[in-house]
Amino acid sequence: MRACPTGARHFGDLGDPDSAVSQLVAEREGFDLLPEMGYKPVNKYLPPRPRRDQNPQPAPQAIEQAVAHSGSLADRFFRLGRQNPGALNATMHPAYSVIIFTTASGAGYGLLIWLAVAAALNLVPRDPGLGFFGLGLALALITIGLLTSTVHLGRPERAWRSLSQWKTSWLSREGIAAIVTYVPAGALGLGWVFGEFMPGQIAVGAWLSIVCALVTVWCTGMIYASLPTIRAWNQPLVAPVYETLALATGGVLLVLLLGASATASAGRPSQACWLRSPARS
Repeated sequence: MRACPTGARHFGDLGDPDSAVSQLVAEREGFDLLPEMGYKPVNKYLPPRPRRDQNPQPAPQAIEQAVAHSGSLADRFFRLGRQNPGALNATMHPAYSVIIFTTASGAGYGLLIWLAVAAALNLVPRDPGLGFFGLGLALALITIGLLTSTVHLGRPERAWRSLSQWKTSWLSREGIAAIVTYVPAGALGLGWVFGEFMPGQIAVGAWLSIVCALVTVWCTGMIYASLPTIRAWNQPLVAPVYETLALATGGVLLVLLLGASATASAGRPSQACWLRSPARS
């Protein structure tokens, strides 16, 4: 097909910087789809034009001007919502794999963070059962989420190639951070369940797990915050919201775990209260 009657597609020579399509791509900031895969496609995708209805979507320049004249981060969010409610309330239809990935991995990383904090500050007893089931649940949710995230890729068997684009791709950075997180989390789990193989293993593993998990969740949020075609996500609060939701869902799971463990050990007075003050440790 050499022409599109509706103007939805444009054809020309992208190798010629003076061609009509090259100028159109430069003017509307055209981009490659999934550049982290390294396929170097010959076509470009253009961001959607502003809507022509009574409540048009603001151009990216208008959003940037609104953000620049705002004060705090929260003020930017609410001002954008007042100026254009559709930019924040647009109906989204993400794939089920994306929903499972974000909820499962977020809850898993949140639970890992809270367990690591409790272990590092000695807020819970070093009970092998709590360490096994708690960290096991956290790592299981993380693994399920990461495996599910490959479902919506065009070629899941080539997902490993995305790790090579870490200089420019948040998806690549997230993958690397997720893999690295398993190392301190594993050290923390081994020390908690089987006892420390070296002094300070639990403390070092806990603090490194916290840092790695926070970095991974931040990279996940930045994947969506860096999408220029979805204006409801392309704003600075997405990554902090991801961190907050991960900590919230992880905290709920931790409370459920502590409640179940305390109930199971109700007959053992020394284990009846799980949370304790560091001053009594």
